[in-house]
Amino acid sequence: MNSVMGQYVEKEKDRMMPKSESHSLNDVILRIDRVGSYRLVLSDDVTIGGPTGAGVSGQIALFSQLSTNHAIISRRTNGYTIRPAHGAVSVTTHNSENESLHAGKPENLLIEETCLTNNCRASLGNQVKVSVRRKSPLSQTAVLEVDPLDRMVDRVDGVVLMENLLLMGPGSQAHIRCPHWEQSGVLIYQQGQFHFRSPVGRETDAEQKIVDLPVPLDQHVEQDEFGFYLETLY
Repeated sequence: MNSVMGQYVEKEKDRMMPKSESHSLNDVILRIDRVGSYRLVLSDDVTIGGPTGAGVSGQIALFSQLSTNHAIISRRTNGYTIRPAHGAVSVTTHNSENESLHAGKPENLLIEETCLTNNCRASLGNQVKVSVRRKSPLSQTAVLEVDPLDRMVDRVDGVVLMENLLLMGPGSQAHIRCPHWEQSGVLIYQQGQFHFRSPVGRETDAEQKIVDLPVPLDQHVEQDEFGFYLETLY
């Protein structure tokens, strides 16, 4: 993400009020025109398990031989953690994000909560692997990678563990890559409502076009190259 985008996110974080603790909305599907569909998990905890957990808020259900509440991934102040619930979880640490799984250190069977950093991959049983990727230090929002993705009961192109800010655009640091966009933007979640804003240009650039777009639930909205549909999941 470029420096202009970073400055914009910092400004938005400064403007935002503390997130309400009384939200009943935990999961939505974000459909982006010409990009794809993504499940946004808004709670701090997400449970991963077998298909019997489908239709439960905050639950990622997989077509696999896992218990309904197999493992729990949690967002903490300093990052993400994983802990076993009713199933076996093991973690492999890599020296780099591009290192293959078999080249990493031996898997460690977990008995308690442990940090899940960008260079860790967790195995749930023998069929599914998950990892959490924080794309930018400016946001606690992270991408939940499920391997293989087609094991998910929800047919989506990806899963995002969303805090308050979700970065979208053509850059490699975006949580959701939008290759055809000319500029990046931020989806903001605050007190049960969503809003999309494009990055703010330099103050001397009076011709920089600013997009400021409310994104209500269950209603398609679009402006210029941006088009969204936020579908209530439950």
